[in-house]
Amino acid sequence: MKETKVLIVGLDGGTFKKLKPWLANGDLPLLSKFFNGGCHANLRAFFPTLSPLEWACFYTGKAPSKLGLFALSHVEDLKDPLIPRQFIDSTAVHAKSLWKILNEQKIAVGVVNIPATYPVEQLDGFIISGYMTPPSALDYYHPKTLKNYLNGYRIDSEFEYMPDKPIRREEIFEELDSIADHRTNTVVEIMRSVKVRFLAINFKEIDVLQHIFWDDDSTLLKFMKRVDLMIGKLVDEIQPTHIFVMSDHGFHEAESEYFYVNEWLKQKNLLKPASSLTGRFWNVAYKIAIALSKRSQTIREFVMSHKESAAKYAGFQIDLNRSTVYASQWGMFFAPQARLDPKYEQTRKQLREELISLKSPSGYTVFDHVYLREELFQGEFHDRFPDLIPIPSPRFLINPNLYDKIFDVRIDRPYLKGAHKSDANGIFIVWGEGVREGVDLGTVSIIDITPTTLSLFGYKPPSDMDGRVIEEAFSSEFLAKITRQEVSIVISGEDDKDRKTYTEQEQEQIMDQLRRLGYV
Repeated sequence: MKETKVLIVGLDGGTFKKLKPWLANGDLPLLSKFFNGGCHANLRAFFPTLSPLEWACFYTGKAPSKLGLFALSHVEDLKDPLIPRQFIDSTAVHAKSLWKILNEQKIAVGVVNIPATYPVEQLDGFIISGYMTPPSALDYYHPKTLKNYLNGYRIDSEFEYMPDKPIRREEIFEELDSIADHRTNTVVEIMRSVKVRFLAINFKEIDVLQHIFWDDDSTLLKFMKRVDLMIGKLVDEIQPTHIFVMSDHGFHEAESEYFYVNEWLKQKNLLKPASSLTGRFWNVAYKIAIALSKRSQTIREFVMSHKESAAKYAGFQIDLNRSTVYASQWGMFFAPQARLDPKYEQTRKQLREELISLKSPSGYTVFDHVYLREELFQGEFHDRFPDLIPIPSPRFLINPNLYDKIFDVRIDRPYLKGAHKSDANGIFIVWGEGVREGVDLGTVSIIDITPTTLSLFGYKPPSDMDGRVIEEAFSSEFLAKITRQEVSIVISGEDDKDRKTYTEQEQEQIMDQLRRLGYV
């Protein structure tokens, strides 16, 4: 057997909805080669389908409830609106990364543009952080000698938006293409002097473009053709024995209606509005802000740029001591006293059935799925997660504020054409030595890729990983040749001693990035 080398390519937000016709037509020659000559599957991600969470699950092989992460941060609860949100960074991921484990087995690695890798780990090889890196950060790479290669390097686009004006679509396309191309050429140059046996690289630009160009297949295909060529450069340089192509979630059309979930709960007498001065103020302030936003562009721009604050302070509008259930954007929480009620399970399951059957006045089904907490999350942090996780259909955006209506037209981010909150089916392709040819594996999990990668290098996945080795992707003859050694996953304080968390300024910079894509 050849010396194992693995290339993992992230097509951020990639979906077979778009890719399969292009692969069938041969529009993407290299990706078509991998698809037809290897195995493919839907790659199941976790709800909520947001990049920092999904990539952290990928590179640890662990489910969110073992990491204590949910959505964009640690599990958030509206009952604590004054607690500052701490976005997911690498120090929040209390598990060893795939690349750290490989390093400890003396395997040099390259890690490029993977979300939730800032602050960067000190690795044998090299690392350049990705999405959720503050724009002002100067320490987004390791080792320090990489500085010689990073002149003009950019992680993200910083396009400006206005709620009522069309964005410069052509300029955004060219900017994102330039960023991805420069990144690829930079990594190729680095690998000519820093030899690695593993490379993970993510094309976040695909996600951004689909948010803006979801309704424009010709533009998306044009970009994917460019990415196909960029992947070819990486393959030529590293000469991998195995290639994984993956995404962190799927995609769908953007939302067009708000569903005011806490207003719905209030009208069912499950939620009580706050009677305090603060609660009444936020209740009135939100209604005035929305009413004025519908009439004035200036006010709409201001309100939409502070939308995260409006959602966060929805907690002030609710009387938690008298409420049975309340909701954030991502899930429904039963109040502490309601969880102790003997009728808790009955109430929760009844509420689930009502949500599943709920339709809008225009006749649309509001939720695609409604999960009980334990159906999605089991582990150390299980109790922190919402009791119910409703997954809205693509048409609806969940709004946690109290309002006079349950449904209303969405007024923010009209430039967004695509979204991904309701699609947990990403893409998975594996190609290389011993991989079966042209096999549809059905569905595998995003947490299966790390154990499978470790197996290819000859190591048993640690026992506390939730993912599994995707053995059905390989021939029995190939699997018989692999001998797997045990690896250690002990985490010490030394792993994080030189790494920092976000400063207050960096938190605001991350918030601004998230606003531009409508995540907050």
